[in-house]
Amino acid sequence: MTAAWLLLAATLLLLPGAVALASDNKKAGSECLIDTDCEDNRCSPYPDGKRYCVAPGKTCSAPGADGASPGKQAVKGVCFECVRGMGWRACPSAPATTGAVRPTETRNR
Repeated sequence: MTAAWLLLAATLLLLPGAVALASDNKKAGSECLIDTDCEDNRCSPYPDGKRYCVAPGKTCSAPGADGASPGKQAVKGVCFECVRGMGWRACPSAPATTGAVRPTETRNR
């Protein structure tokens, strides 16, 4: 680095408000890549394959919103569940039932 660049960097560090100029933090519901992209330092994955900023008090990310609370939600026609401490996960599938279940009988012949 040249002396001019070092002087510019040092000046920016000493200016009040320089951090605000350098940061471009996004609001909850905005697309992000890492935690520091967000105002509240929470960037979480969403079932659509992208990551979004999450507001305080919310458990999971949600595009264009503060976030989601624990519970189930359909994303592109597929059921996902927001779970505290885990984030989004696919809904557990219910066991298939085809009618009344009868016990297996064994006969002595």
